[in-house]
Amino acid sequence: MKIRKALCAAVLLLTACVQQQPRTVLAPSDLEDIKALHQAYVTAWLKDDTSGVLHTLTPEAVLLPSGIGPIKGMSEIKNFWFPNDGSRTKITDFATSIEELSGSGDLAFVRGQSRLAFTYEKDGSKSELKNEGMFLAIVQRQSDHTWRITHQMWGPLKK
Repeated sequence: MKIRKALCAAVLLLTACVQQQPRTVLAPSDLEDIKALHQAYVTAWLKDDTSGVLHTLTPEAVLLPSGIGPIKGMSEIKNFWFPNDGSRTKITDFATSIEELSGSGDLAFVRGQSRLAFTYEKDGSKSELKNEGMFLAIVQRQSDHTWRITHQMWGPLKK
């Protein structure tokens, strides 16, 4: 229920931001570029490509994982996803389906379903975790005309 309320709040916030933008419908090429960004994010995780994952985000990006406070900026995101504490996370499966992609001007959102499986190892202990649920990403066109993720949220982990 909390994640549903958070997703609703994010969509309402994005809607308010989009309404303040000039009403420029996204071009088909923008929609394709945003889909390609989303696929690059998934592919980078599957390839265990840290810099590829981080390249899909803006430097000021904010992660909003279920049950934790916001993780803001590249330094915090690196520490959250790729800590230097001897732990190791390996994505073993990651599939998504986009159910909604919309926006206006230089701002858009991608909403959909995801399935994620990964192993987490630390101090000789290994856990296998899964997440099936929804995600929401807010993306923004950058000055070089590429699209990057500014905000990313997803549902709780299931064991």
